[in-house]
Amino acid sequence: FWHVSDAIGGTAYNAQTIDREFAALFEEIVHDHLLSDVPMALFLSGGLDSLAVAVALSKQDYPFEAVTITYPDAPRGEVDNAAKACKALGIPHRMVPIDRAEIQTLAAQTAQAFDQPQGYSALMSLMQISDAITPEYKVVMSGDGADELFGGYNWYYQKRRSVFRFFSGLHGFLQPFAHHHDIIAKLSALCFSERSAMQHYLYHIFPRYLAADINVILGLEGPEAVTSQGLLAAHSPEECEGFTPAQRRYQAMDLMNFCSGSILPKVDRASMHYGLEVRVPFLDHRLIEWAFGLPAATQSHFHRKDILKRYISDHIREEFVSGPKQGFSVPLDQTLSYDDMVRVIEQSGLVDDGILTKDWQKHTHAPYQFAKCSILYFTALWYQAHKS
Repeated sequence: FWHVSDAIGGTAYNAQTIDREFAALFEEIVHDHLLSDVPMALFLSGGLDSLAVAVALSKQDYPFEAVTITYPDAPRGEVDNAAKACKALGIPHRMVPIDRAEIQTLAAQTAQAFDQPQGYSALMSLMQISDAITPEYKVVMSGDGADELFGGYNWYYQKRRSVFRFFSGLHGFLQPFAHHHDIIAKLSALCFSERSAMQHYLYHIFPRYLAADINVILGLEGPEAVTSQGLLAAHSPEECEGFTPAQRRYQAMDLMNFCSGSILPKVDRASMHYGLEVRVPFLDHRLIEWAFGLPAATQSHFHRKDILKRYISDHIREEFVSGPKQGFSVPLDQTLSYDDMVRVIEQSGLVDDGILTKDWQKHTHAPYQFAKCSILYFTALWYQAHKS
C-alpha cells in the first residue's frame, strides 16, 4: 500500500536545477496521461494548476480543447485570463455558462445524482461542465492536486496563535454558549483550532461545524454523540508526522485526507455520472515522490506554488500567473439568499422526520453562517431526492 510517507528521505536535489527537473518530469507525466483511444479535453479554470497542465499539453503533439465554466456575475478577469492564455498557447477554448436562473435546478439535479449528501457547490460546476462536453469527450484532464504538492492553500502559512493556545482549554466550556453570541462562537472555534496542530488543520479544512454543533443540530447524545477525538482519530495524523517543516506536514495530511477523501471523490462521482474519466497528472506518484522527497531547505522554492508560476511564465506572459486563486466553486452567496436556503431546509422533511432539531437555525451561527446553512441546504435537496 503506497503512502506519501514513502517519499521521506528522497534524493537531495540541487536547488539550482529544481525548475528544470520539474518541467521534464511533469511534461513526461502529462505525456503518459495522454494515452487514450478517444479525444481528450482539459478543465481550465484560469488558475495556476490547470494553466500549468495547459502549458505541458501544448508542448505535446496532441490536439485537445480547453473548457472553462463561467458563473453569474463572476469577475470577467477569471474568464478572460483563461481565454487569453489559450490564445497565447494556440489552444481551442470553449466556455460553458451557468445561468443565475439555473442555479437551484442544477443544485437539485446534483443532489439527485449522488448516493450520499454533499456540501460542495463545486459539484454543480463539475456536473454542468461534464454534461456539456460528454457528447464529444470521454476523457479529460484537470489540475487537482497541485495545491497539496506545492503549497497552494493560504492556511498552510498561518501560524498558530499562542494567546489562543494558552486559552485552548476553554473550548469545551464556551461551546455550549456559542449560539448565544457571534463573538463567543468565534472565540470557541479559535480555542479549538489552537489546541493541537491537527485541530488547527481540521479547523481550516472543515471550519463549519465542530463536534458540539453537530450534536446539537442532529440531537445526538450519549454514545451516539460525535466527539472531537473521534473527528481527529479519523484523519490519522501520525502517518504524516515525519515531514518537516510544519507546512509540508500539513500538505501531506491534506493529500492523504481532504484530497483523497473529499476532492477526488467529488470530481470522480460528478464526472462519472456522465461517463467521463478525469485524469490528474499532478497526483501521479512519480511527481508526489519527487515533490515530497525534496529536502526541507528547498521549501521556499515552492512557496505558494512559485514553481508553477515560473514554469508558466517561461511559456506565456507574466500576467497569467498574478491573479487570485481560482477554482470551480459556484458563488452561491451571489445566487441564493440565506432565506431561500432556510425555506428549502424547512420544506424538505429533515425537521418533520426528526433528523434536524426544531431549533437548528439557532445553531447555524457565525462564524460561517452562510456556509453552515449551505451544507444543510444541499443535505435537504439530497434528502428530498432520495428519502422515498
